[in-house]
Amino acid sequence: MSFERPMHLDFPLAAEKDEIRLLKLRPGTWDEPLQCQFWIVEISQKPDYVALSYVWGDATHSYCIQVDGRPLGVTENLYSALQRLRAHAHDREIVLWIDAICIYQGSISERNRQVAMMGRIYAHCREVWIWLGQMSSPEASDLRWSTNASESDRICYKFHGDESDYDEKWSEYQSAFPATERAGNNPSIAGEPTREVSSSEIVFHCAWILRLLAAGKHLNEIRPFSGGDTAVSEYLGRVLRSMEDLVNNEWFSRLWVVQEAVLAPSARVFFDFVSFPLRVIEDAKTLHAHTRARCCVPLGTQQLYFSEAIKNITGGFAEISQMQNESPTPNSSRTLFQL
Repeated sequence: MSFERPMHLDFPLAAEKDEIRLLKLRPGTWDEPLQCQFWIVEISQKPDYVALSYVWGDATHSYCIQVDGRPLGVTENLYSALQRLRAHAHDREIVLWIDAICIYQGSISERNRQVAMMGRIYAHCREVWIWLGQMSSPEASDLRWSTNASESDRICYKFHGDESDYDEKWSEYQSAFPATERAGNNPSIAGEPTREVSSSEIVFHCAWILRLLAAGKHLNEIRPFSGGDTAVSEYLGRVLRSMEDLVNNEWFSRLWVVQEAVLAPSARVFFDFVSFPLRVIEDAKTLHAHTRARCCVPLGTQQLYFSEAIKNITGGFAEISQMQNESPTPNSSRTLFQL
């Protein structure tokens, strides 16, 4: 019986140097195979790369990517991350460091050396990208693994946390609500949606609620709270289920991956087809502290559940900021275990 030689052995890392493998993810359309190649660099040479922070997820089923023309199996969660990140990059190549791919898992000695370097790997990356995964609630289940997804489902929305966010993304968000109640460029909106809101739009609306909180808006200035009533809303229920999907994300329960975000110079959060700078969610946390004082939130059952979900989402990321403030600047001698 013959066994294929592990591809990592064709890209060896020198034990006496601070070498790491990076993964170049090539551009491609949604349906095209994920094509990548390895690139060996020394951290001391300050290569430009992004580090991915994620959870491995269920390893029962393996999904195939191509690395230097050879197949490599990855978990479902990692495959979906690579597919979405490629879509976000449009026609640009992305250079990534991903532990499951860039470290040869079949070598104990290499694993030990690379784990000891992980503090430096995250501290010296340009940015860490936090992948929270595809929305697994029934509201978003139609988005997952569909090669027949419409072009609109493949669009990726990148928020910047400044006025540039109020472009076509804002117009698209407003389009779901009554025209007479739209607020132009003023980031406030009222009224129940006047048409059916698709599952992908629900995810998009979750993102805008967080963005508007970060812009200084109270919940009672953002629909569905701006109606001023406490009635049960089918729309709010759908948004709430997607928010709870974020709250229950496995990423928040893994100390290791949270520490990765602490070490990095900056971070961007990805969930499904939406991404934010981490600071946007931190700003949303600041405003939500005011909301929790009950000064502007109707006390309906759904509203309280929704407010609690926002508290949990923003609070989870706020802990990262607190750890960054309490932790010294990372240096070459620190590891993830020393935080």
